[in-house]
Amino acid sequence: MAPLLPEVKQDRLTDTVYNILRESILRRKFKSGERLHVEELAEQLHVSRTPVRESLNLLAAEGLVDIVQRSGTFVARISPQDIEECFDLRCVLEGLAVERVVEQGLNPKHLERLRELARMADEPGRDDPNLEQDQAIRHAEANRLFHELLIELSGNRKLAQIYRMLNASSMMAFVHYASPEWTRRRALERAEHEAIVSALAQGDAQAARRAVEAHIVRAKSSIMADMRQALAEESRGNGER
Repeated sequence: MAPLLPEVKQDRLTDTVYNILRESILRRKFKSGERLHVEELAEQLHVSRTPVRESLNLLAAEGLVDIVQRSGTFVARISPQDIEECFDLRCVLEGLAVERVVEQGLNPKHLERLRELARMADEPGRDDPNLEQDQAIRHAEANRLFHELLIELSGNRKLAQIYRMLNASSMMAFVHYASPEWTRRRALERAEHEAIVSALAQGDAQAARRAVEAHIVRAKSSIMADMRQALAEESRGNGER
């Protein structure tokens, strides 16, 4: 009699495929606007089409792909206007979130985790220091975790659902368009994060809101400048060909 094996659950397979595709998009293995073929992806990943479709639906909900009826599925194109609107909404949502966090109170464990994430976002890569893209992804991931924890600690589930989609677009824009100058901004960003944590630790809701809003406004200005420069260079390159 054959040994009994644990059942492989479809949701776990979908999670695996989702994580692979998400990482591939963020690492620019797929270009902005590139069409994603379900059959080809399923064949490459050695899975059926079902977990691929489910994963693409999750990525669409997160804003990383666009599913166009009767046309196909494409890696999302993110414009400067998209990012400007995204950061404006983040400013409102995170300002509300930190006020709720102060109202509910923070325990030492959560404060230490926020401080740890602030440090992680400022760390240079432990691997090859020349792998700027890997460093950028690690930085963006630590930054994402910091802000998502702020949202989570607000206790507002609907806010968390909306925010996840916004933050994915911010992360994608940073990884795809950040200029080499981003490494020089790490210390500034850490100081901004630490100012937020300090205000939370003191229970000062207004100071926390001012700190998070100032941080997001500065971050928006930086990534918008990087995007416009990258798009201008791309346009010039296309014109020269």
